[in-house]
Amino acid sequence: MGATKTGRVRVVPLAEAALAVLQAHRGWQQASMAAGSDSGLVFPSKRGTHRFNSMLTKPLQRCAERAGLNKHVSAHTMRRTVNNLIRQASGDIVARAVTGHATQAMTEHYSHVTAVEKLSAQGAALGDLSRVLAEAWSKRGEEKGGSPQKGGKNAVSQ
Repeated sequence: MGATKTGRVRVVPLAEAALAVLQAHRGWQQASMAAGSDSGLVFPSKRGTHRFNSMLTKPLQRCAERAGLNKHVSAHTMRRTVNNLIRQASGDIVARAVTGHATQAMTEHYSHVTAVEKLSAQGAALGDLSRVLAEAWSKRGEEKGGSPQKGGKNAVSQ
């Protein structure tokens, strides 16, 4: 365990399944006396030093192709994806705690709120109110001779 780039040492909870896989990997490293296994790093280079981020480029691209994704996937893509999944499942505060972001702004930087999330939040907050308002607005437009949906004088711009 070492300090992060912000200089803090922090404890991050790890799912039991992930822990089991990492422990098995560590056991393999030690049993096979793999190069760099005495460095204390989980995935050291052959010289026992840190690896470059670019070493994941080709394996991630192969995984994306096998999954039928026609887009560039990087370690950074994975970081953003995990940030979003944790934020969607547990909220901003938990996402910030798990990812170790020093500020809320950094958590937001790695997040992408989708249109589906926005509509879901709107529905959760307003319930049927948004539907009722839309129906009332539509009736109001019909009564005044305009059609909000067709760009009449009472149309709503988005």
